[in-house]
Amino acid sequence: MISDIDIESEIIRFMGILRNDIWAVWRVINLRTYRGKFSFLRIDQMKPGDKVKNNFPAFNEEVPSNWLTIEENFILFWASQVSHASITTFQSPDSDLNDGIFNILVIRKPCSRLEIVKILLGLEHGSHVKNAKAEIFPCVAFRMDPISRGSQNDLDGEVVEQGRIQGRITSFGIKIFA
Repeated sequence: MISDIDIESEIIRFMGILRNDIWAVWRVINLRTYRGKFSFLRIDQMKPGDKVKNNFPAFNEEVPSNWLTIEENFILFWASQVSHASITTFQSPDSDLNDGIFNILVIRKPCSRLEIVKILLGLEHGSHVKNAKAEIFPCVAFRMDPISRGSQNDLDGEVVEQGRIQGRITSFGIKIFA
């Protein structure tokens, strides 16, 4: 749903940030669901001494047996490693850039339009996490395989290829010279 709102609202970009609210209303009225298979690796599913790279399948491989998989009709799937998507969107209150965890927000069917509106409004202050229909899955790696056609993917507002997406937490370092 978030990708649909972000990508499709480009036609009313002249409205500024208000375009997202307008298109969100449109998407709630004309609700779409997508059949998909969501697989993920929780940190507590790893064995002591394991590294995520040892539990991360190649793009064309099946996920390892210690991953959990949910096949459902999804309304919203939003993977995040940061707390805010924008100054007014607090989608992942428990996220910290350095915590080594993706917090994936999921809304599954069935969910009423009223509940979806409550969740979307709650994104401003992070109160959506208290709604039982807004599920949060903390994990160190994930994969989403669309089963039905038509779902869109975006990464930080940019359209990416439709189809399978997967991600993992990696440790890295950065050097800054000034």
